[in-house]
Amino acid sequence: MLANFKRYGFVTTKGKVIKQSLLEELAIKAIKENSEELDTSTELDNREVIRPYSLKALARLLEENTPHRRACDIKSGDIAGGGYDLRPKYKDVDENQKEEIIEWLEAMPDDINTVFKEAEFDYQSFSELYIEIVREGRDPKGKPLFFNHLPTVNMTLLRGKNIAVEKVGTKKKYYKKYGYPFDVDKETGKEYPLGTLEVNKRANEFFYDRVYNPLDKYYGFPYILSAIGAIVGDIAARNYNNSFFENYGVPAYAILVSGDYDRGITDPNGYDEIDKRIQEQVQSFMENPHSVLVLTVPNKPNSTKDNVEIKFEKISDDIKEASFSEFRKMNKQEILDAHGVPAYLIGDNSESVGALGGNNSEQAVEIYKRTVVEKRQNKLERFINKVIKDAFGAVDWEFRFANIDQVDENAELDRFLKIMDYGGATVADLIKNFGHKFGLEATDELIMNARFRGQQIINLDLGFDLTEQDVAQQVQEELKQLKQQLLEAEAKKRKWF
Repeated sequence: MLANFKRYGFVTTKGKVIKQSLLEELAIKAIKENSEELDTSTELDNREVIRPYSLKALARLLEENTPHRRACDIKSGDIAGGGYDLRPKYKDVDENQKEEIIEWLEAMPDDINTVFKEAEFDYQSFSELYIEIVREGRDPKGKPLFFNHLPTVNMTLLRGKNIAVEKVGTKKKYYKKYGYPFDVDKETGKEYPLGTLEVNKRANEFFYDRVYNPLDKYYGFPYILSAIGAIVGDIAARNYNNSFFENYGVPAYAILVSGDYDRGITDPNGYDEIDKRIQEQVQSFMENPHSVLVLTVPNKPNSTKDNVEIKFEKISDDIKEASFSEFRKMNKQEILDAHGVPAYLIGDNSESVGALGGNNSEQAVEIYKRTVVEKRQNKLERFINKVIKDAFGAVDWEFRFANIDQVDENAELDRFLKIMDYGGATVADLIKNFGHKFGLEATDELIMNARFRGQQIINLDLGFDLTEQDVAQQVQEELKQLKQQLLEAEAKKRKWF
């Protein structure tokens, strides 16, 4: 019967009506009020562009809400924290060049996955990330040596987005955009013709990325802002004795509204006729409580729907506890939806089985992988490959972050090799399914159609009689060599994960 009713709000133990929209209004107000928080320990550069939102307020959300924190951590780990691979761009590639790139990556003071995972955590939390690039000898055309994460909470862009300043305590340090054709003084942020500034005064370069924000051309729009009401609501539901409930009281009655009602004229305080009608009934209802009280409100003119009904339902202690549990569950889902993260990934299996018995979690993770993880990986990989090209010139290899199901792929390869041991698949089948991982391609050789059981070739598609021992032995030797190549390639690959 309540399916047609929508929650309007609550009546608290103090007789106050709390509208559903109040939490969102209070939350957004709090974030906006903190948007002009400035670090007064350093002098403000008049070229600095102030953010529309407070990073300190956004950081507090990470401290206060576990689903939000977990979603940021899971996304950053899946995108940049699982290892990397160098994949060939062409059929014939220079293996020595691959070894040089790996040595370059391993020589960096901080692991590249750690650097980019930390930066990506900033991107998911604050909608921005900053990466420092250090060149050999601070030469603007020198070989890039390593990457370093610049915490977003310390960074501010200057007008034009070509220079950024890092402020830590009373110290300031300037950086110039990667590839910017001017020298920048690291202490003053002043620009000079490229190559003319003293080497020890030159600023290092930075890479910057943000979530698209149609309202601001400098800074991004944090994912969590669309679910800010859910976070504040979750905090309020978790802490019964916090200031919100101390001021308003604990919800004692639920207000449910049904129908196509006429809201009437809204006053300067944002209250309309339906709000006033509800408020008028609250005090008498609190003095003479009923299990259910039903009011009738006029429909809109010419409406064909039933009369509008307003229900006041008392919330028992048990129902109240369940209501808050459900409320928190809804808040968690809204937070995860804002991030695009399936609940399954943070350990919630409540929605893992679909109505027809299908596995919802697998479908959700696949969508998450394609629409969230791979898109971000592609963006970061393009930048890293640009730096690799600047460091080594023309390259035959591409940097790729590890796929989030890399472990599953390795397990799948192991299962496939067992299938081959029982004659269930050919060498060509193996290369078709896994050759891309090792740079292997099928050929026209007979061995491609071979099936075997253990070390014994079985004559299914080879077109010759296994009694010809010389041919069989030759095929077996070729098969052993191919299998050894696969094992060596797999061992070499896993070394870098």
